[in-house]
Amino acid sequence: MSEEPRIAVIMALDVVGFSKSMHADMQATVEHVTGLRDGLWSQTMAAHGGRIFKHTGDGFLARFNGARAAFQAARELLEGNSNEKFPVRIGIHLGDVFEKHDDLYGDAVNIACRIESVSPTNSVCVSERVWSDLDNRDTDFALLRKIKLKNISTDIKIYQYQPSQTKFAYWMSRAKRTFSPTAIVLTVTALLAVGAVVASLYRPEATKEVTTEDRVAQLIDSLPCSWLRLSDMEASESRQRVVLKGYSQVETDRLKRLIEMRIAEDGNRNVQLDLRGTSRPPAYACSFIETANRFRYKGLARVSLLSVEEADKFDTSLTFKSGIDLKTVMANSDFGSHVMLIEVFGNDFSKAAEFFTIETDGTVKALGNLHEMAELLQVNEMSDKDKLVLAWPASTRDNILFIIDSKKPFSAKSVEEAVDKDWTEFNRLAQEKGFTIEMAVVPDGAAAIGGPTTGT
Repeated sequence: MSEEPRIAVIMALDVVGFSKSMHADMQATVEHVTGLRDGLWSQTMAAHGGRIFKHTGDGFLARFNGARAAFQAARELLEGNSNEKFPVRIGIHLGDVFEKHDDLYGDAVNIACRIESVSPTNSVCVSERVWSDLDNRDTDFALLRKIKLKNISTDIKIYQYQPSQTKFAYWMSRAKRTFSPTAIVLTVTALLAVGAVVASLYRPEATKEVTTEDRVAQLIDSLPCSWLRLSDMEASESRQRVVLKGYSQVETDRLKRLIEMRIAEDGNRNVQLDLRGTSRPPAYACSFIETANRFRYKGLARVSLLSVEEADKFDTSLTFKSGIDLKTVMANSDFGSHVMLIEVFGNDFSKAAEFFTIETDGTVKALGNLHEMAELLQVNEMSDKDKLVLAWPASTRDNILFIIDSKKPFSAKSVEEAVDKDWTEFNRLAQEKGFTIEMAVVPDGAAAIGGPTTGT
């Protein structure tokens, strides 16, 4: 068993009424569940980076690297389960797990199973820790209940997924169990009357046209363990060229098919996908990437990771603004034996902007304040009035670099401690301080840090 617990998102799925169905028609039940296991379940896991670590006969337990990926998978599992005779319940929780022989143990597994067991039939329910990481938490979820668990001092809030377009039907189904038919009819009539008055007074603005760029941007924002930005799109009569930058765990072929499907709405399926500016992030970075996406910087890329190389191979002819020698910095650094070259564009970062890296254990490490780093190790030969190039120590070649800018002053140590504690604490800190997070992209022509997603 692993010595230290790791944070993971756990999904528990159960086929409702499995035992009763087995008694009524064993062969048909087994064939159906086996078909789900080999088809919908395995395909959905592959599409969203999930791993089923335990089959339970009438369901499974799966691990995901992020809350958004787990929820997207759960929604597809629910929507793809078309056989009304075999409804499902899904519960999701984020917490600590221990791993042994490809199996997972710990509170996160137990709580996910408990959430699933109290969930309504044909529903997805999540814990508050998962709910707080989802973009649509305020529009598509409702607090279902609180539950108590042994050895856990506080109640756990459970939220049920209720898409906005189905909320009326959901509450009407609950009303049928509470109110008389006459009361329901009167209530609906009153609501319709009020709605008619409001509609007569309200004139909606013209609907904004959704462009191809909008559709592609929406797609890449929803991908699991991805931090991609649409760098360029060029259309001609014969093809559509799409340039992406950033990080993604999604295989190139699948990414190309997904983009083709979006562009096909404009009648063009010949896509040239340029991924030279992308890398595949290591699995340990996925939890942070999934969480940080909620606070991502939306403008043009301002930070690039030019290269990471061993310190003894670094160009010693380069000089720094402060006049300090790089060997002196490396000798007094606990960051390792590599050097990163970081390119920063623009001068609109606040004084609070801090650099961090994602470490191999999934934690984050503060590198230093952007402006203080610039004063110390700005490379004279590579910097100009439009950009800064900084040299800075790194622990490994596979460092994932990001910068946090903030509307309010914050301590870099507080970020390290929040990530080490749990994602709910990090979300609270990010919202309180007004974080804007930007991952360093790989510029065109540079070697992909951490390995390319694949070719063009």
